[in-house]
Amino acid sequence: MKRRIAGLLLAGCMAAGIWTPPAAGAAGCGVPGLSKLTDPLAGRMENGETLIWEGVSPDLLRAKQKYEELLAQRGWHIVYASAHRPYQYQRHFYEIVTRLRSGKMRSGACAGLRRTLQAEYKKHGLTGAVAKPNPEAPHVKGIAFDAAVFDGKGRRLNPNGRINPELVAVARQAGLQFTVPGRYAVHHQLIPGMMRQTAAIGKKKTVHQPVLRQGSRGAAVITLQKALSKKGYKAGKADGVFGQATKKAVVRFQRDRRLKADGIVSAATWKKLIG
Repeated sequence: MKRRIAGLLLAGCMAAGIWTPPAAGAAGCGVPGLSKLTDPLAGRMENGETLIWEGVSPDLLRAKQKYEELLAQRGWHIVYASAHRPYQYQRHFYEIVTRLRSGKMRSGACAGLRRTLQAEYKKHGLTGAVAKPNPEAPHVKGIAFDAAVFDGKGRRLNPNGRINPELVAVARQAGLQFTVPGRYAVHHQLIPGMMRQTAAIGKKKTVHQPVLRQGSRGAAVITLQKALSKKGYKAGKADGVFGQATKKAVVRFQRDRRLKADGIVSAATWKKLIG
């Protein structure tokens, strides 16, 4: 039941913001095919994993935990639909919708591509316009999640346009806000004051880093690889790709620090690694 609810919620949020082989544009069609998706997280989503917490802000994870505690105190429960959404994930949906709406798509030369796009449109439960992909979007940045909240009798507390006032207060207590209550009441986002990228501890600053694991990519991975190498753990070239060599280095570091040696770089590992 929860999976069905989450699926419906996610479909409803697509208009606000997965890994498939690219659909090549047919000769003479004039409409390009879908871009190739290489992000491992997008691949997992394409395979049915819609709820991904890797890549979200540690502040969001803390707010989530507090929120769950406050909800439980009232006998309420939460069903999550989505959290982190890779940029490529949103771009994929945008391309599906915009290409289908292209006037050139009526050409007979586009018949094959049109069938592919229609199948993708139906597969992902798209129902209308999709926001243009934006690297600064809340879900891409990892500062938001979508979820429905229910009371002890199973009544929805955050339907569009009618969010329960007590729920709004509970969310704020946890550091969350409903930024689009009228259209997407499932959207929970960190209150700006909670988005502390740095926190002063004496004269030292601690930078919050995302959760990383094998397959992760980007600047945070480069930071990880350099930090491991600096401490004497061979993580391979600092190329921003979390591969097997980086994972082995992480596991060795975790074992030496008596952390859970699972190769996943969460807050505890970051703290031991860079303070």
